[in-house]
Amino acid sequence: MSASTATPDEPHVVHVVETLGMGGMERAIATLCRTLRARQIRTSVIAMKQLGAVAEELRDVGIPVHLAGVPVSPPDYFAWRRLVPVLREVRPTVVHTHNSAPLIYGAPSARWCGVRRIVHTDHGRVLPGRRHIMIAERCAASVVDAMVAVSAPLAEQLATHLHIGPRKLHVIVNGVNAVLPVTAEVREQTRLRLSGRTDGPIVGLAARLVWEKGLDVLLAAWPQVLAAHPSARLLIGGDGPERTALETIVAQQALGGSVHMPGMVSNMAAFYSALDVFVLPSVSEGLPLALLEAMSMGLPIVASAVGGMPAALGPSQAGILVPPSDAAALARALCETLDGLGRADGAVALGARARATFTRAFTADAMTSAYMSLYGLAG
Repeated sequence: MSASTATPDEPHVVHVVETLGMGGMERAIATLCRTLRARQIRTSVIAMKQLGAVAEELRDVGIPVHLAGVPVSPPDYFAWRRLVPVLREVRPTVVHTHNSAPLIYGAPSARWCGVRRIVHTDHGRVLPGRRHIMIAERCAASVVDAMVAVSAPLAEQLATHLHIGPRKLHVIVNGVNAVLPVTAEVREQTRLRLSGRTDGPIVGLAARLVWEKGLDVLLAAWPQVLAAHPSARLLIGGDGPERTALETIVAQQALGGSVHMPGMVSNMAAFYSALDVFVLPSVSEGLPLALLEAMSMGLPIVASAVGGMPAALGPSQAGILVPPSDAAALARALCETLDGLGRADGAVALGARARATFTRAFTADAMTSAYMSLYGLAG
């Protein structure tokens, strides 16, 4: 870890995260870091527990990443002191913590070091959590200058369960850089590689394979979709703890010919371009980046009405929303969308509204400007 060369008055935003694996929150932080850097704002990241693929991406573009080695399990609420020497070395003017453990450990250490501005973002989870964790979060939140939720429903939960007042609580929706479509040749090659065919419609998503994504519900709905659209295929990209359980469902329901799980996706532009319909059947969400990326591509979208997704899609009718954990409703919505592929008043219109909504409200620049305002920096 190299010594800081920043002057005392130079703005320096330091993000504190638990890990830097390939998750939606980590990708959102990386986007924010890159956009801040493009605006000549010095930024770096401290990972408390471990690094990962996003750490390498950040280092590749010249954004410093530090590993603090703070144990977060089992909880040791005095371990925040281990962050103090790291913060003193990097000399932040703003500390931005993300999710529970970085709030509990990062906010007190930043206040101890005299950091002038502390901002925290909650990226979405199931609340309330365990009682001792909630108590620790309330204590840490008391030293934070601004608390951010990535959706209005999440903000309401934070107000209720963490007792955050309206003057401190803000909503800043996630933003991403638009995913640029690939060539027709790359699209066809990707469809063939991932699903074995180039014909027929492809429904899909790429996500961390966890129960919150509702992928068991999607697989329960899929036979009904196949009955109406026998040539359809389902792509579930990504990896995670639910992978084995999902593969078991696929085998038990004999869906192997139409359901493909290619693992981690390295080229998201090619993956999204291979899809005809994007689906996200989550049972719990904040505002997922995958949804915004699909919107930027102009894909027709079917998603659960949870978290920030209704606010993103509903007002402009940029997608079809269904109740969470309702396989029958999900199947009907997917069939309706597949029926409308190629129709100007069907899936084409859905995709166009999704792209327009993304451009208006969910870009990386819009997100960065909102955070810079909270940092006290000119946007």
